[in-house]
Amino acid sequence: MIVNFELHESEMNLQPFIFHIDELSGSETITGYSNWHENIELIYCVDGKGWAVINSNPIEINRGSVLAINSGDIHYFMSSMEGM
Repeated sequence: MIVNFELHESEMNLQPFIFHIDELSGSETITGYSNWHENIELIYCVDGKGWAVINSNPIEINRGSVLAINSGDIHYFMSSMEGM
């Protein structure tokens, strides 16, 4: 398995967590590969359903789900169309 490190920096660097908006649909993954980073990542599922795979453990997510991914955790996301 290939695992990539993601470096997240901002000019202000005031937040110890990552904030970004991604859309996942059909049979795709958000990153296309497993990744990890030094920041905490907060995930909120606006609509639909799928899986967050964190340290090889699949967690089902759906509308309204909130996840916190710890620093150093290897993770990726899949839509429900991919199946588990």
